[in-house]
Amino acid sequence: MSYLWQRFIHFLIAVIFLAIGIGLTVFVYSNTTSVNIDWWQLHFTNVPLGMVALVPLLLGVVLGYLYHVPSGLHDFSQSMRKSRRIGELEREKKELQHQLDRLLAMPEDGTPAAQPAAPAAQAEATPMAPVTPPIQAAPAHATKTRAVHEPKPHEPAKPHTPEHPSHREPAPSA
Repeated sequence: MSYLWQRFIHFLIAVIFLAIGIGLTVFVYSNTTSVNIDWWQLHFTNVPLGMVALVPLLLGVVLGYLYHVPSGLHDFSQSMRKSRRIGELEREKKELQHQLDRLLAMPEDGTPAAQPAAPAAQAEATPMAPVTPPIQAAPAHATKTRAVHEPKPHEPAKPHTPEHPSHREPAPSA
């Protein structure tokens, strides 16, 4: 629910309660006649008629409020517990991020990691040696990236030797 809508609902509730309060005040001052109340073994004499209406109403409001207090306390304690847990998880995330940055050798300030220096002069190309382009530095506007899995260079294939066969021969049957 949007903030303005909530404010409107709260304002509407306040206006309704104000109207009820004004109505009860007018009722109490309009009905000043005295009545006698006999209930079970309780006997009250000369009680104003307005008080006969207000006392049960106020008693109901107080009992209703007391009925809802434990639920409100439970909701509050759950909210505080979740807030504390969120704080713990944020601290743990920050610590893990710091460890991951250290593991990947990322600088703290968010700038890209320094690239290794490019060779100053490339060896003269011969017909047998391929020419490789020089390594280029990352652009200045590059953002910090976090790679969880770095690609591994391919290992050269191992030759199939009798000491290290690529597969096992089945055992001879009898």
